[in-house]
Amino acid sequence: MIIVCSKCNTTYNINASKIPAAGVTANCKRCGSKFRVHPGSAPQPVPQAPVTASTPIETRQNEMGLKPLTGLTKTLRVLLMINIAVYATAVLGGFFEYQAYMNLPTDVDLSGTVIPAEIVTVIIGLLQMILFIILAIVFLRWIYRMNKNLGALSGQPMRFTPGWSVGWYFIPFACLFKPYQAMKEIWEKSHKYGYGTDSLLGLWWALWIVSSFLGEFAMKSILGAESVKDYTASTITYMVSDGIDVALSIVALMLVTRIGSAYTRNYGQRQGASSGGYPAVQRPGPSGRTVPPNAQAF
Repeated sequence: MIIVCSKCNTTYNINASKIPAAGVTANCKRCGSKFRVHPGSAPQPVPQAPVTASTPIETRQNEMGLKPLTGLTKTLRVLLMINIAVYATAVLGGFFEYQAYMNLPTDVDLSGTVIPAEIVTVIIGLLQMILFIILAIVFLRWIYRMNKNLGALSGQPMRFTPGWSVGWYFIPFACLFKPYQAMKEIWEKSHKYGYGTDSLLGLWWALWIVSSFLGEFAMKSILGAESVKDYTASTITYMVSDGIDVALSIVALMLVTRIGSAYTRNYGQRQGASSGGYPAVQRPGPSGRTVPPNAQAF
């Protein structure tokens, strides 16, 4: 007996005597579709669940009164790229300033000496300050909005409120660990607890701590500099500090990109209203084993 898949037209030659009188459900090995087969009758396809249209994340956010994140994430990534270029330029400027100091006599009076490399360094420093303020505002806004959107879209409360996910940056001592915990929650929630805590997160925070202390030390060294030797040492400190900031900006760019991608991937689409939820998917649990789709997500 020849049967034909009604979906992909694949033919199968089977023994009709093995088909019971009530019929049997066949599964096409090529396309996976199912259909009923009766003795001496044409195959009948099994009704499939209706395909529902997906809703983009922008529409979902608007429905829930949330502000979109796509544009803000792109802006933050562009600013981080610019920051990388500026701080890399600062490292080069510091190198030329170091060379200029090395060529000066040790007993020269720097108060009455104008070094072109210093002028370039000052201009780059002003640009760094302006960019830092803009970048800090955008980055904190991104954290606030990411925290708020994840709390709403996941249907589960966040440990850190949107306000405190930003506010902890300004609290003495607590600023050394609380912002990291808030970002860790954003990472885990955006990935739906499916990928654990990436080492990138710890590297970002370690570089942030080192950058903060080294930047403060460099500032104190330049304010207390009097001799050529002092200015040379201060220049070296600033070069190291700017180099750390380049690494920090690169890691921050990677962090923002991964969280943004996970956010869009895990919350970007849902099934239509007829299904009333997300598409069923399997995900790895905390121990690495697969968790059924209907298991508790959070």
